[in-house]
Amino acid sequence: MTKPKLLWIGDIIARTGFARVTENVLERIKEEYEVVVLGCNWHGDPHPLQNTYKIFPATNRFQQAPFGEDRIREVVEGEKPDVIFTINDIWIVNEQYRRIQDLHKAGRFKFVGYCPMDSYGWVGGISDTANEWDALISYTEFGAYEFIKGGIRKPITVIPHGITDGQFYPKDKAQCRKELGLKEEDFIVFNGNRNQFRKRIDITISAFAEFAKERPNAKLYLHMGTKDQGWDVMQVFGREMVRRGLDPNGRIIMTAQTPNPPAVEVELLNTIYNAVDVGVNTCKGEGWGLVNFEHAACRVAQVVPDHTSCKEIFEGYGKLIRCDHVDVDVNFAREMPCPSDAHLAEILAELYESPEELLQTAEKCYQRAMDVAFQWDTVAAEFHKVFQEVLSDTYELEQKEVSPVAIEKKSKKRKGKKAA
Repeated sequence: MTKPKLLWIGDIIARTGFARVTENVLERIKEEYEVVVLGCNWHGDPHPLQNTYKIFPATNRFQQAPFGEDRIREVVEGEKPDVIFTINDIWIVNEQYRRIQDLHKAGRFKFVGYCPMDSYGWVGGISDTANEWDALISYTEFGAYEFIKGGIRKPITVIPHGITDGQFYPKDKAQCRKELGLKEEDFIVFNGNRNQFRKRIDITISAFAEFAKERPNAKLYLHMGTKDQGWDVMQVFGREMVRRGLDPNGRIIMTAQTPNPPAVEVELLNTIYNAVDVGVNTCKGEGWGLVNFEHAACRVAQVVPDHTSCKEIFEGYGKLIRCDHVDVDVNFAREMPCPSDAHLAEILAELYESPEELLQTAEKCYQRAMDVAFQWDTVAAEFHKVFQEVLSDTYELEQKEVSPVAIEKKSKKRKGKKAA
């Protein structure tokens, strides 16, 4: 029997969170499909995965749109997939879909989008094309309801990201610090997000500087580029420390002194995760928060904002940072709550002063990450189910009316169920 052909559009081979999603899911469903990949953030260098999948770089010399927008049509026409799956922000998936919309309407393939939701109250963008897709998958229940409020009039499946056994797991902290040349007696606060505006690294730095007063063994570890798309973190760190009468020298740790994000192997990243005392995230919106999730799997306490996916994943497990201000973003007027640096400093002080509370929080975060719903075997099975449903035309039919008021009153459903 001929296998259905799956065209997967997303990061692969690259050292990114999206690539880890691609590789972990495909590894578990590859026997069920003939897999072709339009690979983002991969530019054609030889790699063993090319022996397993037929991979096209998303860009070339003449087709330079970064997420395969310029290449998708020629790949679809050449490969003739039965189902197309893409993982990206919804405004990017909208553009990918527009390039092949006529082919989809002609019935040549099924189309499935897997999109993060990182904010509230969108004005436009969400329903531009998504109601024409065969399925929309959200990372979170919060995201599914925001998509519906934004105009989606069809059921939305919720499928989370996962954790891979053998990639991120607890290790001996003292040994990890020895390997990295870090002092055993230091209290290390870690932020491993990308240095870009949505991640609000400036809040992490400000909160740490306040927390570091009268705590000379406190260090801040930033696993990110020194500039990238965001702040000159060394300059901001120096300013915030000096403002509080503190010497910034020797108080910040960088994986690499490079403007762009450090590219490290998973094994080294796991060692870094295990070498620190607490992981923090001060973003103003998060679609999933893979860094915190992976870090939790290392049995390290997580402190995250009280909003979006961070709240859904870590409420009752990690520590939540109060949000005192809502930023209205220029893209679709998204409402994005900003965490309080003062409250984060208080939480860090609490964990510093109470080793028992730190350990208890770390254990709860670990148990959360180890939930069977977040194992890649479970996650991949949910994707396979959706693909089979759309291929057999048994995915739930489009709904005509959805009440936002009713949505807000709904009780939570288990992961993998459809939000309606």
